[in-house]
Amino acid sequence: MTIIRQWAITNSTRGDMRRLMNEDERIMIRGEQFLPSINGGAASWRKWDSLMEATRKSFGHDKPSRHVRDKKTGEMRPARNTIMYHQILSFLADDCDINGGKLTPEECMAYAKEYIEKYYPTHEVVYAVIKDRYASDGIENYVVHLIINRSDLSSGKRMNEGRADAMAKMHANRIRAMDMRWGLRQVRKGMANSQIHAKQPPKYARKENVVE
Repeated sequence: MTIIRQWAITNSTRGDMRRLMNEDERIMIRGEQFLPSINGGAASWRKWDSLMEATRKSFGHDKPSRHVRDKKTGEMRPARNTIMYHQILSFLADDCDINGGKLTPEECMAYAKEYIEKYYPTHEVVYAVIKDRYASDGIENYVVHLIINRSDLSSGKRMNEGRADAMAKMHANRIRAMDMRWGLRQVRKGMANSQIHAKQPPKYARKENVVE
């Protein structure tokens, strides 16, 4: 089973995302949705962050939508403003061609493109595939990093997928459905997820996405 993880990105962590997505040495293939002007090479690609920022400003999403009470002072202050989401699609090592599987880097990108078009069809997205290595045993796999701008180009609203626990289960269910369409391995009750790597899926994935 492909593993998905997500982190909320604020202005304080935005620089980390720029460094990640602009790292030419590690990135194998890049892709975008609704940002065609960045396809002219490395210099053009680096404009993705400023273009997403311009979109957020046009919708008024560059500022927090609400205020919260400071626990120390009791005064109202702006809430943390999530501006983007960073998702990782980590493909099972057994499914990757570097370990005898069927997924090439190009197919991983095609999987990610299908996922983006199905679940985030009205959002600006940049994504890239890299070859990763597990520190525990040195096994390699392919990972696609996605940066999803929070502004919905159609509704003009900020993306909101609900509370963290419900969102994690929803993401896992989406990925299970994607994996089934792509003929990738499923998590099976009482069986190891990978034959070559010891790490197993997170708890929510085991509970919600097990094939009996």
